[in-house]
Amino acid sequence: MGGIGLPGGAVYIDRSRLRGRGWNSAVSLAGPASNLALAVVLAAVLRLAVPEGSPMAPIVAFLCILQLTAVALNLLPIPPLDGYGIISPFLPHNIRAQVRGLGQWSIIIVFVLLWYVPAANHAFWGVIFGAGEALGVPANLAIQGLEEFMIWR
Repeated sequence: MGGIGLPGGAVYIDRSRLRGRGWNSAVSLAGPASNLALAVVLAAVLRLAVPEGSPMAPIVAFLCILQLTAVALNLLPIPPLDGYGIISPFLPHNIRAQVRGLGQWSIIIVFVLLWYVPAANHAFWGVIFGAGEALGVPANLAIQGLEEFMIWR
């Protein structure tokens, strides 16, 4: 509700049915890849189908930025995020066992860093808005969409 696309809900995967480490990584990569694909589609819609000055432009730009935040957060290589799921099949068992316990705290730590450490906040948003600009989504348009989204203000 504050302008960050949270990684999707947990999905149970019976990893015993997957045929190897590559498939385990691919399954974890599927979520961020779908968020990225949706961001690309939204950017294309913004550039090709939404007339400039349309009231829909800020909304589509904001939705694209939300997808990019979900990609960036979900690719962090910390449990329980998919970024960790991508690399964990290739980690030694003892490291996976040690890192597994961080899962309950890692998300909290990430958000504390983003909210209270200006350098982390600026770096994160620099990456997000840089990716948005690379897709043709102006940062000011996405920020306008965020402001329109926050109807309680």
